[in-house]
Amino acid sequence: DTILSWVNFDYSYRQEQALEHVALLHVPEVLRRALQSHLHGDQLYKIPFLREMSSNYREDFLVDLFSHMQPVTFPSGFPIANKSTDGTTLYIVKYGIIKVALLNGCTIATLNPGDFFGENCLLGETTWRTHAGLLVEYFALAPVYCLSLSRAVFEQVLSEYPECVH
Repeated sequence: DTILSWVNFDYSYRQEQALEHVALLHVPEVLRRALQSHLHGDQLYKIPFLREMSSNYREDFLVDLFSHMQPVTFPSGFPIANKSTDGTTLYIVKYGIIKVALLNGCTIATLNPGDFFGENCLLGETTWRTHAGLLVEYFALAPVYCLSLSRAVFEQVLSEYPECVH
């Protein structure tokens, strides 16, 4: 029953994402970028190192990053990122609740829609750590929908904006 409910959850979010993509295809490219920036730009602004970029091309860079983000869902109880997975991905929580736990299992925080984790992985970190440097793991407490961005995609988009590199 849990697997079936997650499959339905996953399917509904993938359908929503596909509908948004199709709708954007009917908007002229110039307006599409502005629309994406208006609808989603604030999500990447929450990430300190992206918000603090001082390039004249920051807006374009963030819109391009967002357009490369991939939807991913996790069933309740599923480990999203733990000590056995390499830290290579940024996640932005769109729906659901994520438990942040130390390696001994002690819960230290929960993440809700609008929260994110893994931003340091884009900059080369390979383990899952808090801002204070503690090693942690992330688990879905309910069905979770996130947008994800891998380090490889981040670096590829960044290479198109050399003026954004400090």
